[in-house]
Amino acid sequence: MPDFSLFGDEHVRQYETTGGKVGHDWNGAHCLILHTTARKSGQTRKFPLIYGRDGNDYVVVASKGGAPDNPGWYTRTWPRTPT
Repeated sequence: MPDFSLFGDEHVRQYETTGGKVGHDWNGAHCLILHTTARKSGQTRKFPLIYGRDGNDYVVVASKGGAPDNPGWYTRTWPRTPT
């Protein structure tokens, strides 16, 4: 059964609190925390993202929980490479 107890801000909090021991491996996938900077406020935003590998390259999943449009972080960072 999938674990949906980690989602959004709670996922970020537990991941950072435990150094990734909680939240890195999630429902059979690997997760990272993407840090972005808001354009207008300059505030740091954090997003838990699923990632994988394609050879030596990393692949990050830009998903909005199944919604037909892209998540905001993707729309604002593309085509630049997120850091």
